[in-house]
Amino acid sequence: TSIRADVVEGLRYVLRHPVLRNISAMMALINFVSVTVPAQLVLFAKHRFAVSDSEIGFLFAADGAGVVLLSLAAGPLRSRFSFGNVALGSLMLSGVMTFALAYAPSYPLAVALSAVASGFGILFNINTGSLRQQIVPNQLLGRIITIAMVLAWSANPLGATLGGVIVERTGDVQTVYAAIGALVVGIALYFRIFSPLGHAERYLEAPAEAAAG
Repeated sequence: TSIRADVVEGLRYVLRHPVLRNISAMMALINFVSVTVPAQLVLFAKHRFAVSDSEIGFLFAADGAGVVLLSLAAGPLRSRFSFGNVALGSLMLSGVMTFALAYAPSYPLAVALSAVASGFGILFNINTGSLRQQIVPNQLLGRIITIAMVLAWSANPLGATLGGVIVERTGDVQTVYAAIGALVVGIALYFRIFSPLGHAERYLEAPAEAAAG
């Protein structure tokens, strides 16, 4: 069918293009590892700080504020720095903030760290989406974005389930958060050093040739 052909064409393009392939793999890994943080945020806040329901609401509101504020910085930062520096740097900083969140000594500091981590997360997402749009030809953009999102988000339910099982078995959500933060930093460093994402701009001039290679 036409839909099947479009899906196959989009998947083939993603898998053949070194930048798109690595973005999809990285985002799937990040989603698999980090989805436990928002999924267990209420448990973490109540377990670590014994906060009230209204204080939990403030935590989520602060996360939203962090997302809005740092999303406004996406354009200016991207115009001055490379994709590797902005997107992968944001991802590393998000991991650092998550690690620090695990050991925050007070709830106000935890709220601030969570907000900054969420903001860096959206900065990463905006820049990966922007890079895809720069690389992919307009006539393929819809199917490529769809395929990329399916590949990335399909890891979420698996990661959330595994994270929940680990938290339940260990009873130690603090250590789980710290481990997630460290893993996010490690994943970002790996793709920064050992994949084309560290120098993604060189693929912007000739996307068709890159995808064919």
